[in-house]
Amino acid sequence: MKTKLLLMLLVALALSPLAAAAEITVENPGIEKRWDAGEAFAVGKAKYIKWATDMWAAFECDNNGGPVYIQRLGAGIAPEGEMTVRVITRYNDDLDAPHEGIRDFEAACQVLTETFDDTKSYKLTVAVRRSATSLYNGYAVQLVAGGTLVSGASYGGYVEGGTVIAEDYNTKTLAPGGIAYVTVIYTPDPADVGLTGQNLQIRLCALEDPGFHGSTSYVWFDDIEIEGGGIVDLGPDMATWAEQGVTMAPEFLGYDASASTYAWTFDPNDVNPDPNFTVTIDDASAATPTITVTKIGPIEVAEVTVKLSVDGGAVSDTMVIKVYDDACGATRGAGLVSASDLDADCDTDIADLAIMATIWLESTSATESIPRT
Repeated sequence: MKTKLLLMLLVALALSPLAAAAEITVENPGIEKRWDAGEAFAVGKAKYIKWATDMWAAFECDNNGGPVYIQRLGAGIAPEGEMTVRVITRYNDDLDAPHEGIRDFEAACQVLTETFDDTKSYKLTVAVRRSATSLYNGYAVQLVAGGTLVSGASYGGYVEGGTVIAEDYNTKTLAPGGIAYVTVIYTPDPADVGLTGQNLQIRLCALEDPGFHGSTSYVWFDDIEIEGGGIVDLGPDMATWAEQGVTMAPEFLGYDASASTYAWTFDPNDVNPDPNFTVTIDDASAATPTITVTKIGPIEVAEVTVKLSVDGGAVSDTMVIKVYDDACGATRGAGLVSASDLDADCDTDIADLAIMATIWLESTSATESIPRT
């Protein structure tokens, strides 16, 4: 699914047939419908969302031409395929009933035919892209129970209502032009029993600057998938360094894996994917093996693809492990360098003080008006 990454670590875990997660239908999950139908889109071209055609609509915003577009970024820039859904923040919240008030986000939404069951686990995966140049205030990906699609003009249909049951609220750090795959996990909660039977809703949000709602920022979304039932969660992506092993610790939700069998393999066919590094799994039949990467070539970051099948291969999860030369490289790669470490060598010393001295009392105030778009 995530082919746009240089080379990834894919870990697919399978549950028993009785507990296997089932893929839930999302209409137009890759935003390719109008493109596949032959509608003209030059690279970079954006058009207002057509709620009845694209199957996505704005959230509680019935302006004919709201904050949601589809845009062709092109292969290699879009996370998947050619097209994306683009959400723009701006001061366009409805000030009249029934949606009075100002909120801190705009969103693209889809109400699914699948209904919520508080006894099931759900896993929602979405690709999020940040602009390379435009203002960015963050994202949120929400799984919602309830909500209604309200029809309108060609560009005016919208979704209203719903209760957020799980979300990722801007936990990924995206560099300009960067892409991250976001996973939202819902675990069964008896407190949500009153929501059972309501349609599931997916909500893709661009966050506004709460201090300046008039600002315009952009977030792109693509490659949307959701499954429900027994699932597995491998946790967050990892950064490590050469020969420092990563111990896998899958968490099963809605499934008893205590008697399962496990088989870890390389993909494809146990052939090392890159001559610049080697991969070792200490026990290919264990539930929680340690994966170690040894770099043997001149590459800055090594990434590998590994697959784990459990009891036949019914569900999967993905983790990316990036392997750097040393612990400091992993710290830099994870964005955890201290603010006082100006030369990013993982200590704060006289060299950092020397850098500070060169800019001491230097003004960083603007000297002309600042574009906000």
